This record gives sequence, structure tokens and C-alpha cells, in this order.
Amino acid sequence: MCLRGSSEVEEKLFEREPSPHLRGYAVWVPMHRANESQVATATATARDPRIAQFWDAHGTELVAFRAPLGLTSDAWDVYLLYPPGVRWDGPTPPPPTFWMHQLDSLSGSTIPRLDGAVLATHAHALLPR
Repeated sequence: MCLRGSSEVEEKLFEREPSPHLRGYAVWVPMHRANESQVATATATARDPRIAQFWDAHGTELVAFRAPLGLTSDAWDVYLLYPPGVRWDGPTPPPPTFWMHQLDSLSGSTIPRLDGAVLATHAHALLPR
């Protein structure tokens, strides 16, 4: 995740969706020379208690999500939605129901760039009523 994307998801989704069923997982990775000392500052952009935050020092997630997203490069700065009950069992994460990105390498692709309001609409549709 990046700081701008994290702030947008916080504002457009978590601040506006009160459902206790909504959960978020922010995985901070060592891109653009980011390091663990910067995580505290980064986590301030996603303060909602429904968001669990992690530091992936080795960039494991960068590679793990390539296949499920159909990427040939590192999977970072991506925003994934899953319905309740989806589990990651096995070596590869499940493909998301919907996802968006902020990757220049995907410019012109059919995968939408991050738009917090659109992400929120898709997330809301996945939540139990």
C-alpha cells in the first residue's frame, strides 16, 4: 500500500461504512526504500480499528499475489476485496472478487485504478445485510 491509497481507502470506505463485518488488512512492504522505521508514520493513514496492519520486511506478499492477480511484476499498491469467509489455505492466496491498483505498469489495462468511492461500492455489496 502507499500512503495516498491508504488515506483514500480510510476516508471513502472505512469512515463511511459502519458495518462491523468490514475488515481491512494493510500490508506495508519495502518498496521505494521503505523500511520498518517508517511503518509507524504509515499506519497513521489507516487508523480504523477494523484495519489490521503488518510490515512485510521480506516482501513475501509482493510475490505471493502475482499469480492470483495475473501480474508479472510485484503486487504492491493493490486494493483487494474478498467476501466474508474466504480463507487463504495453501501456498497461493485466493484471487480477489474485485481489485484496484495504483501501478503505472498497469496503465491502460482493464484493471481499474484506485478510486475509493468505487472500491467502497464494491465492498458494500459484499457485506452481509
